[in-house]
Amino acid sequence: MIYFLVTLVIFSSMEVVSKPLMPFIDPFQLTFHRFFIGLVFLFLFLVARRRLHELTCITRRDIATLAFLGFLNTFFAMSMLQIAVKYSTAATAATLICSNPVFVYLFSLIAKNEEFSWRRAGGIVAGVGGIVLVMFDRGLSFDIGALYALIASASFALYTIVNKKVVHRIGSMPVNIVSFSFGLALSTLFLLIMGIGLLPPVEITGDPARLTAFIYLGVVVSGIGYITFVKTIRQLGPLAASVVFVVKPALATLLAVLLLGEQLSPLFWPGLFLIITGGSLILKRAAVQKS
Repeated sequence: MIYFLVTLVIFSSMEVVSKPLMPFIDPFQLTFHRFFIGLVFLFLFLVARRRLHELTCITRRDIATLAFLGFLNTFFAMSMLQIAVKYSTAATAATLICSNPVFVYLFSLIAKNEEFSWRRAGGIVAGVGGIVLVMFDRGLSFDIGALYALIASASFALYTIVNKKVVHRIGSMPVNIVSFSFGLALSTLFLLIMGIGLLPPVEITGDPARLTAFIYLGVVVSGIGYITFVKTIRQLGPLAASVVFVVKPALATLLAVLLLGEQLSPLFWPGLFLIITGGSLILKRAAVQKS
């Protein structure tokens, strides 16, 4: 249970910690450094545990899949989320990214990997209703950041489906280390082509508070958070571990209000409730099927 709680706090803090950095750094650049620091941390962890041999189980036919995962998560989905944090509130970004169980189930239905169930259908309706309320909480015009968060959520859902298949065969640590590497290669190419540069700006490195937050995102969120999440899966199972993403919106919203002083509209709260309810219904159905 301790790993579950640590993972929950770490993952819930990502949007809140990164929000104050957004005026000073490009979203793609921050994502690049977050995963670069996280990759170094995970690789050193593998070395310390003397488990480098796990990387040798990757075959040539796995490379294309891992490269796609790197593009989908490290380069695209997490960069879209960071843009969402920049142009929206941290609470909105955290809430919408956690609507991904809705997209996971929809994509699985389309691919015929899941059977239809009325309980999950209710979860879809609740989740979509919550998404609409959060996106349009200020009337007919919505915050553009909310759209980026929704794109990140759908992309991460697709990543989750593909990732699940390859992780079952070669293990989670090799999958993430190699896919992170591919994603970082794409990010490097993108940053150089766009003329953004690879080095973090002096506004980040020259300010102790911002530098601390910057390092925290890499070491704690992308490094330690991943390790505790894997340990949660091993101790409680993947279904219980996925509850992190159901509870995260509530905790992230609380942190955003307390630490950033974010003001949220009245429609945000029922939207938050519906998204959490929808995710819970979808996951609860999975629990019934496995029991």
